[in-house]
Amino acid sequence: MPADTFEKDRLFMTRTISSLTDQIDLFETFQDLSLKIISQFDLDGILSTSCDIVQEVLNYEFAGIYLFDPGSPVFSKRHHAGNPDRDFSSADFNETLIAWVMNQGRWTVLTDLQEKDVSEIISILPLKSPQKNLGFMAVCTRFAPEFYSRKLSSILDFLASQTAIAIENQQLYSKVSNAHTYLTNMLESISNGLMVVNMNKELTLINRNATAILGIRERAETGRRYDTFISGELKEEMDRLFQKASGRRFTAESMVMHTPYKEVEIMVGISTSLLTDRNRAVIGVIFIFRDMSASKEIERLTRLDEMKSEFVSNVSHELRTPLSVIKSYTEALLTQVEPKDHDTREQFLSVIDGETDRLAGIVSNLLDLSRIEAG
Repeated sequence: MPADTFEKDRLFMTRTISSLTDQIDLFETFQDLSLKIISQFDLDGILSTSCDIVQEVLNYEFAGIYLFDPGSPVFSKRHHAGNPDRDFSSADFNETLIAWVMNQGRWTVLTDLQEKDVSEIISILPLKSPQKNLGFMAVCTRFAPEFYSRKLSSILDFLASQTAIAIENQQLYSKVSNAHTYLTNMLESISNGLMVVNMNKELTLINRNATAILGIRERAETGRRYDTFISGELKEEMDRLFQKASGRRFTAESMVMHTPYKEVEIMVGISTSLLTDRNRAVIGVIFIFRDMSASKEIERLTRLDEMKSEFVSNVSHELRTPLSVIKSYTEALLTQVEPKDHDTREQFLSVIDGETDRLAGIVSNLLDLSRIEAG
């Protein structure tokens, strides 16, 4: 075989190995950049880390990250990096230009490199996910002939995609966190106790009112079986209701005496409900606890108020009757009975005396009742 053929093969292999080495180095660079960005969980951290990495790659003078308003082409600046005394003006970008760059979907140099006296280059790095445009990074760098290269473009486009993924993940995380806070506030506002367990009796959710009603002093951590911090008759009743709910697939109610705190015994009402997934498969049981002692006290006070109203009505009637009689006979004595008619006067005074005793008895009963209520 001619020597020049071996030389060609050698050169081909050398170029291939060199190309593969460059690709491996580029892959490792991509991996490192991705880890740096994805490891951030707050928006400011993501934007700051992205700018720091771009600074290492481009050594820019200053940069800014702009994010779009949800569902709108309007954008606003969220982060500035580099020279704090320099910034992009509102004339540098417009919605039409940015829409064109976002449609291109890759790092785009806006400055004409063929112009004379070019000292700085402005470029745009679009931040977009497969679903939507999230924003863009504007970068101002000093002019250099070797500024643009395919390798640099690949690194920056990869960096932009990772930044977009991190931003989108952060937005989703924020929504989930807000939803969790909203749900927690709702659960804590419920006056009844609420406990949710999975099919292994492991706790997945509990509100403060449940810990108060049940007298749970230790921390009820998620993933812990409820029978490790609940015992006695309450635990046995919960086991029975759990078996009914999980085995026979229907809910049930019950009441059990419970001592949540020393020398405090209350009647606890327990009801269950099934927790199902979107395929209606049972994945857990919801326990709802009610302090029946409080309910009984409210019922007692309500009944007492009704009795008071009824008593006052009866007493009012009883008071009006003797008072009316006393007034009538007194007026008759003063205006109709002659002073010398001693028999009639004695009869009338006897009636007045009897009604006065009756009135005194009613007043005495009222005083006894008020003393009982005060005690």
